[in-house]
Amino acid sequence: MIGRALAVGALSVGVEMGQATSAPTPAATKPAKPQAFDVVSIRLNQVASKQQRNGPPQFGPTADGYRMVGGPLLLPIITAYIPQTGAAAFMPDQIKGLPDWVMRDAYDIDAKVSEEDMAEWQKPASQKTMLPAMMQSLLEDRFQLSFHRETK
Repeated sequence: MIGRALAVGALSVGVEMGQATSAPTPAATKPAKPQAFDVVSIRLNQVASKQQRNGPPQFGPTADGYRMVGGPLLLPIITAYIPQTGAAAFMPDQIKGLPDWVMRDAYDIDAKVSEEDMAEWQKPASQKTMLPAMMQSLLEDRFQLSFHRETK
């Protein structure tokens, strides 16, 4: 009888100890800050939308954020979701289900990184990972863009 009580007591202590050591501390559960631009301005560019574009639109990261002038929304979508690797190029069949206005309408986008993220943004290696995450956040917030990936 005493042997059984000790065995049950030892198991109980083991379970309690296991739970105590596996429970995360409050500091460890602090959620990561979502990467997003601090200030964003998006405007429909009426002039570029009505006229035929002369040359490629200007778009890409800047010293303090991201800027696009007179470009289709497809450009930020590619920046956000299509991996930019070496010789790999975007192929039109990589994205399905986009409305026609994504290619037709031209937008001006001016997005600024927050002061607290600026030091990290200035590092080229960090910027390569920050830009897609920030662009995804911008597109999801401002255009209610949703997506799913599949391999073909």
